[in-house]
Amino acid sequence: MVALTDAVPSGRFDRDSTRRKCSRIHGWLTDPERDLLYNLAHNTLGGVIVEIGSWQGKSTIALASGSKHAGRGRVYAVDPFCKSDAMKMIDGIYDVWAITQVDDTYDKFMANVAEADLWNDIVPIVAVSAEAVALYEQRHNYPIRLLFIDGCHEGSYVQKDWDLWSPRVPSGGVIAFHDAIGETYPGVGKVAEHALNSADWEVSRCDSILYGTRR
Repeated sequence: MVALTDAVPSGRFDRDSTRRKCSRIHGWLTDPERDLLYNLAHNTLGGVIVEIGSWQGKSTIALASGSKHAGRGRVYAVDPFCKSDAMKMIDGIYDVWAITQVDDTYDKFMANVAEADLWNDIVPIVAVSAEAVALYEQRHNYPIRLLFIDGCHEGSYVQKDWDLWSPRVPSGGVIAFHDAIGETYPGVGKVAEHALNSADWEVSRCDSILYGTRR
């Protein structure tokens, strides 16, 4: 069992504007979790942010707002957005630049991004996690200072997200698992505890989020 501390890193928080933006978006993110993501994005150095699982963008906007207010890098939002056969493939990868028609989830996500005035701060990667790694390497391949894992909650998929993306997080970077605390999603908690249960990580928690900073 990993040792836990309850903590929300300190940092300037534009409470009114960011909370208003997030409050209008449906999603499963508590207020303390939203504040945590904002502050981690605001304070963590050394690369960009990658989010696995974005849905309608509630957590994405919290992350992008924190990063933007600190003058840091973009958020790369990985989600298939219920991709359909109407989406073209380039080299075997579903590509956001090749979209011809998408599910309503993507439309809602982009509308929320636009309403939050974060067009230039969020880069959607329309793909499942394994496909997104290849696309990320082709187009970006920056070090990841903050990785937020909130995709499919089955244990095997959470493990795959960790295996694919965690090597790209350098010392000082943070990896956070949503829904890792509690009994609702035992697969997430099992993978998160095992992954962060080493001297390489300084581990903390906030509501259902278990997160670690790489030493």
